[in-house]
Amino acid sequence: QLIADLAERLKSEGPMLLLVTEKRHGRLLEKMIPDSKFIHAGDTKKVKDEAISDMLSGRLPALIATPIADEGLDLVQLKTLFLCDAGQSGIKLYQRVGRSLRLSPGKDYSIIVDFRDTDDNLEDHVVDRQDLFLNEEEFVLIEVSPGKWRQLTN
Repeated sequence: QLIADLAERLKSEGPMLLLVTEKRHGRLLEKMIPDSKFIHAGDTKKVKDEAISDMLSGRLPALIATPIADEGLDLVQLKTLFLCDAGQSGIKLYQRVGRSLRLSPGKDYSIIVDFRDTDDNLEDHVVDRQDLFLNEEEFVLIEVSPGKWRQLTN
């Protein structure tokens, strides 16, 4: 529900991509986020290409995708990226975040949304991702929790 609520609040920022691993998660988010579309490896190239084009043009406010969106896509207009399954891999993290960081006319910042998993097995992954973000001087990390926010520093 948190993901859906944040996506709804950030729709006005521009093209939005939500990355998930599980089809079940993607389908659930598609039902919860109005005017969104979920694509995965089982979709035809035409379906995927049309969804990406619709997202980048603004006709589709939110695109939800499995790891098919991890490589080989030029998404320079992408403004907001949700890491709904961020994991631990630094290389994959940079690759995914890089999708949103490319500059384009009228775009001077990007929003990357990551989630702090509280499960004991996933907390280490959160710390690893946070360290990677904090080592990039261009990034401003803001931790948001109900009713408050704070900027994180290295």
